[in-house]
Amino acid sequence: MTKNVAILPPFGILAIGASAGGVPALISLLNNLPKILPVPIAVVQHCASHRRSYLPEIVR
Repeated sequence: MTKNVAILPPFGILAIGASAGGVPALISLLNNLPKILPVPIAVVQHCASHRRSYLPEIVR
């Protein structure tokens, strides 16, 4: 049996991680990024399970 496998070119991604205390730095970084980037951005924020996350408001 022959498998047809598409070979895709490599691509980049900008991954940003922050702890709960890193919110001000995260806001500053995101506000200063170029409006158009050639790569997708992934943002991950660690926070305690009993705390509200403000990440949706930050990335809007």
